[in-house]
Amino acid sequence: MKYKVSKKIFRFTFLVFLTAFLVLYFSEGMGYFEYKNYKKSVLTEEKIKEFEQDVAKGKEVDIKDYLPQTENNYQNTISATGLKLSALAENCIKSAVDSSFKALAKLAGS
Repeated sequence: MKYKVSKKIFRFTFLVFLTAFLVLYFSEGMGYFEYKNYKKSVLTEEKIKEFEQDVAKGKEVDIKDYLPQTENNYQNTISATGLKLSALAENCIKSAVDSSFKALAKLAGS
């Protein structure tokens, strides 16, 4: 019985990793990442031309107007909860390790 459960877990884990690998492999093979980088470079070239035109016209320029806005906030309740849980786990593990070393130090007679 225990063998069947661990075999199912192994198969599921293997299939998840295989699927993730295949998705990344084929997306790279189809040029998805190169296309994304190409779009970024075209956007940058357009902004450089716009900047040069504004300077030639004598407009007052600010670099923030020509840089792409990439400040995305991905914070939500699930990620905040995960962050709190990881901090709690960190504190618990740290205190357990510290107390273990203190006990070992007492046993060693230091």
